[in-house]
Amino acid sequence: MILRAENISKSYDSFKIFDKLSLTLEARERVVLRGRSAAGKTSLIHILAGLDDQFTGRVERFTDKISVVFQDDGLFPYKTVRENIVYPLKDKIKDHDFYQRWLEVCQLQDVENHYPYQLSRGMKKRVAIIRGFITKPELIFLDEPFTGLDESMIGRIIKHIRSVHEKTGILIASHLDVIDAFCSRTIRLE
Repeated sequence: MILRAENISKSYDSFKIFDKLSLTLEARERVVLRGRSAAGKTSLIHILAGLDDQFTGRVERFTDKISVVFQDDGLFPYKTVRENIVYPLKDKIKDHDFYQRWLEVCQLQDVENHYPYQLSRGMKKRVAIIRGFITKPELIFLDEPFTGLDESMIGRIIKHIRSVHEKTGILIASHLDVIDAFCSRTIRLE
């Protein structure tokens, strides 16, 4: 087990997002969160990742090698593609082949020295995805990571994740049906 959440409850004023929600995530497991807009997918990811402590219940993470890819790409506008990707590595590429292969999979090798304002929305999302995986996390949370990407690119990225990050526990909030084949189970928030 890499993550356990027990009796998680979260409210905004009188609006209850979820009540006594419990879940576990095993290492190597890939789980998709589904639910209508405002069902609490992002709130749950923030709680599980340790970014929100305004809830009741308990969350245990059995690793400190955690990464999050947010809905918003969150790129630094004054850093190049390369600098944005390696930022979590303290700006030093530890495994150049690993880095280079991710660039190739995401078809970003020709824009490595570009700045975010020079990129399309889809390119920015791919940079954010690489940055999420560059530290080789044991647990990663992906919040709508494939928005703006075509199915071919999503397929390339998923295939790469399967081959390189097979030991990583992954929780994905997504509306895309293409994710279902990638994940071992679905959690639906109502």
